[in-house]
Order: sequence, then structure tokens, then C-alpha cells
Amino acid sequence: CQEIHEAVVPLQYNFFRRKDRLEEAIAKLQKVQNKLKTAVAKDFHQLAKINEADAMAVSGEITFRAALMREESRGTHKREDFPERDDKRWLQWIVVEQKDGNMQFSKEPVPLDTYKFKMA
Repeated sequence: CQEIHEAVVPLQYNFFRRKDRLEEAIAKLQKVQNKLKTAVAKDFHQLAKINEADAMAVSGEITFRAALMREESRGTHKREDFPERDDKRWLQWIVVEQKDGNMQFSKEPVPLDTYKFKMA
């Protein structure tokens, strides 16, 4: 779906991240998801395409919401509004779950003590 592509691919959303642009991309994806709720498939091929588009929109929304939550830069996740790495607050995994039909985000510490190899 072109609208999903326009929300996920551009560098201003996916590479040069900042709160306002992440929120803009999420809004675009939610708009697509709302359209898909009323989409009607004429055959199995269209039904597969609608389901595929919905999965891509949900996946993009999860990615951008997690990026919005992580207020730091780390690895390939770069936030212009939070350019520094912050191990004190963000040496964490972001966990997403579905509860009552909604995405719920939380974080949990990375269990470094359970890894065979340790950081120096």
C-alpha cells in the first residue's frame, strides 16, 4: 500500500527520528489501519493483500511507538532530540503486548548477568 510506504520508508521518519516526526508517521499508519477496517475483498487475492497491508501498518506502528518511547540514541536507532546513549535509563528491552485490543509498551532490564560473554 502506497500510504504505508509513505509512512515507513522516508528517512525523516525511519532514520532521522524525532518526536514530532514519529508521531506524524504513527498518525499516517493509523489512518491506513482505519481505512482497512472497512475494506472489502472481492477475492482471496485481495483478502491476502488487505491482511498483508494491515500487518505492515501494525508492524510499522509498533516500531515507531517503541522508537518514540526510547529517549536516547543507540546503535542504528538515532533520535535527533536525544542524540546521546543513556545506559542508566535505557539499557532496557522494550516489550510490546496486546491488552484489551491495545498495544501496551513496557521496558525490562537486559539480563546481562545471564549472557555467556560479558561487557568489559
